[in-house]
Amino acid sequence: MKNLEKTTGLLGALPPSETLGSLIKGIELARYVTEKNRLVILCSPSNPTGAVYRKAALETLGRWAVEKNFMILSDEVYEKLTYDEDQPHISVASLAPEIAEHTITIDSFSKSYAMTGWHVGFLTAPLWLTQKIDAIDRR
Repeated sequence: MKNLEKTTGLLGALPPSETLGSLIKGIELARYVTEKNRLVILCSPSNPTGAVYRKAALETLGRWAVEKNFMILSDEVYEKLTYDEDQPHISVASLAPEIAEHTITIDSFSKSYAMTGWHVGFLTAPLWLTQKIDAIDRR
């Protein structure tokens, strides 16, 4: 765990003990998100617990992304694997069109549909970015 904490510190990531505990409160974001940030990686639902971020936390993160002009890379590969009916998965990009313009959502058929060994994934992103990704993919 010490190596993981050192690595997350070097990368500017939230230490594992703080990520789901604080659930992205504005005060916590102010501690970690600066004008230098270009991308925040969000994993919800989390593997292996299935814990998901609440709507209020996602709205806070989305507003910050728009205001501070950074992208959210939302890993939603486990979206169908949640274990609390009172806490459903919410895609951050679904909250508002302006938040969607600051969100890259990655997903996979492999996890949700038990396609072990099939590495079939997809992403959604703003058009300007998908055009650049497509240009790279064609090379």
